[in-house]
Amino acid sequence: MGKFNAGSNKIYQQLTSVLPGGVWSMPAFFNNKLYYGPVNGPIMAFQFANAVLSTTPVSQTPNAFGYPGATPSISANGNANGIVWAAENTNPAVLHAYDATDLHELYNSNQAAGGRDHFGTGNKFITPTIADGKVFVATTTGAGVFGVLGGTVPPPTFSPPPGTYTSAVRVTISDANANAKIYYTTDGTTPTPSSTLFRRPIRIATTTTIKAIAVVGGISSPVASGTYTLQ
Repeated sequence: MGKFNAGSNKIYQQLTSVLPGGVWSMPAFFNNKLYYGPVNGPIMAFQFANAVLSTTPVSQTPNAFGYPGATPSISANGNANGIVWAAENTNPAVLHAYDATDLHELYNSNQAAGGRDHFGTGNKFITPTIADGKVFVATTTGAGVFGVLGGTVPPPTFSPPPGTYTSAVRVTISDANANAKIYYTTDGTTPTPSSTLFRRPIRIATTTTIKAIAVVGGISSPVASGTYTLQ
């Protein structure tokens, strides 16, 4: 396979000191980004532009992965709705799902109450495998299979209720499921887990339609929609 030669390696690009630990894994590629999971560091996304990689990550996960790091895999609908999946070598093992656009976390298998999504002891060098709408993750003694559960998430509600108002209002969005994260839009588009996360009341000063979904464990509720008419 050859060997190092200082004068003729023809290295196209080399990045040094950009990863916090060793790399015992393989990167994943999606939409001109390369996703690396080094030891004791977060998964990092590097952008391809003009045929070279960015010299610093354009985004990274909020959590780090211990030895041996993570080999991410990606599910998507063509070039849209990309999700980065990665397994954490812990006990119990943890499956993480991140939005491929900015690597904010959408789900992990520690979130469900009562350890519902725990699936065994972690193992080294595990790559989540996606097929038929499910994610398969190996452990030391078997495999966990993740998919959409039969349960449903109730749609969010608005307070004050949609209607006609004579002055600006501040709208709070809530859900009957206390573990739900709520995402919303005010431009008429259908909300997704990539939309704005509801954190504080929304000030409505002109006629506006709010659309919102509640998300729990990767399952989205039906869309709730309400129009606030300002006179």
